[in-house]
Amino acid sequence: SLSKPGDISKVEPLFFVPVRPPRRRKVAPLLPIRFGVSLDEFSTKTSRKRSELENLLNQASQSDKYLIAASLSQGGKKPPTIVVSFMSNASPEDHAKAYYHAVLLTRQLVGINDLSDHDIINAETIVNDQVHRSWDGFTHACHTAGW
Repeated sequence: SLSKPGDISKVEPLFFVPVRPPRRRKVAPLLPIRFGVSLDEFSTKTSRKRSELENLLNQASQSDKYLIAASLSQGGKKPPTIVVSFMSNASPEDHAKAYYHAVLLTRQLVGINDLSDHDIINAETIVNDQVHRSWDGFTHACHTAGW
């Protein structure tokens, strides 16, 4: 049985990315992540159409057991927030995968200037593919490391 991500993160970080910042430049901060929000809050924060929400719910019920999206640009007034909502049957592993997914999504979005809604949705698609390709390798590395 896997521990919950919150318990693990108290002992050691869950996501390792060796980053060496370039000289005289700051490393871009991660975007805010709202983890474990209600479906109503997810819908409000992400401003997605009903058909998009239904599609996300269908995907979540079949595989990942969580919904993840970035808030849309709101005319570029403020940076997006990554929003994660869990199905009632989500496991601790689903929570870990959602956190991994959220970190990859925020890293994808931070590098884009003047984010449009199209940029955000495109980044979500790219990161969804990355997560599905890399999750097994990530969990294998975690197990190898003794998690």
